[in-house]
Amino acid sequence: MKKVLVVLAFMVMFCFGQNAGQDIGQLEQACNDNNYESCNAVGALYENGQEVKQDYEKAAKYYEKACNSNHAEACSNLIPLYLNGHGVKIDFRKAAEISKKGCDNGGSAACLYLGVFYTTGVGVNGDYKKGVKFFKKGTEISKKGCDSKNAIDCSSLAFAYSSGFGVAKDISQAKEYYSKACDLGYKKGCDEYNKLKSKFGQNAGQDIEQLEQECNDNNYKSCGVVANLYSNNKYGVERDFKKVFEYLNKGCDGEDYITCYKLALFYLNRYRDKQDFEEAKKKKKKAFELSKKGCDEENPMKCHGLAFIYDKGLGVKQDISQAKEYYNKACSLGHKSSCTDYEKSKIDNN
Repeated sequence: MKKVLVVLAFMVMFCFGQNAGQDIGQLEQACNDNNYESCNAVGALYENGQEVKQDYEKAAKYYEKACNSNHAEACSNLIPLYLNGHGVKIDFRKAAEISKKGCDNGGSAACLYLGVFYTTGVGVNGDYKKGVKFFKKGTEISKKGCDSKNAIDCSSLAFAYSSGFGVAKDISQAKEYYSKACDLGYKKGCDEYNKLKSKFGQNAGQDIEQLEQECNDNNYKSCGVVANLYSNNKYGVERDFKKVFEYLNKGCDGEDYITCYKLALFYLNRYRDKQDFEEAKKKKKKAFELSKKGCDEENPMKCHGLAFIYDKGLGVKQDISQAKEYYNKACSLGHKSSCTDYEKSKIDNN
């Protein structure tokens, strides 16, 4: 589910286009004068560290000001900050509320987010029919906008096709619309186009370089993706266990708890001697500690992960009562599938 929620981390077209060359002081002044397009652009500059030092708190502040004044793109840009805890506290319910506001004001990405929230029950009470309705609305808005050469709408439409939200899943269509967004100057469209090529086999050996660069730029989830590509011996990427090990280590060193678990499994699968077994134990322990720390900071995904660890006894002694406690905590923080897991754990324990 996490992949579904975080994949639409959209940025504003203007930060790569007409506003990128403007002085940020001028844009901030225009924002203070209630030019909400400028607020949105300033937020994007701070979010992406373009021409200024990256500052998620400032990005959230400027996006929020524009969103509160019904600027749909600013609402769409604010949503992933609440999903990922960038500059604000993670809050799935707040993200869903912002999605509703952005969608009501014609934001294609916001509508697609809202579709995700309703179909998965994250941040809202699940309602599959409502979710489908918002997917359809999002794709209709994005199709119209893309036809009018709106780069962000092209990117939204590409996402819909890549995920099968509101339209039949069609990777070739997704690549086409990401490519169009890229041609219209939207950097995120270029990035997603290259990722799709990597995942589905066109020039993956070339495009893996971009993912490696993201990993080296401390996007530690990309480290896990690169490790998978080198492990699978598919998509034109030759299997290289040395690189699998290298990128799993980098991701785990960057405190990505999922990558730490993958690294533990790597040690166990290649088991050579007692040292490999001890290293696997260390990485499982680290994954547990990262999950625990994130849950203590009220990250619902980390609480769900911690519950699963106790539920299955992964690196810790199996403890169903602890699993239920953390499933319940994740549920209370808006992670709806944890609510289902909590109820199931009660049944299984009886």
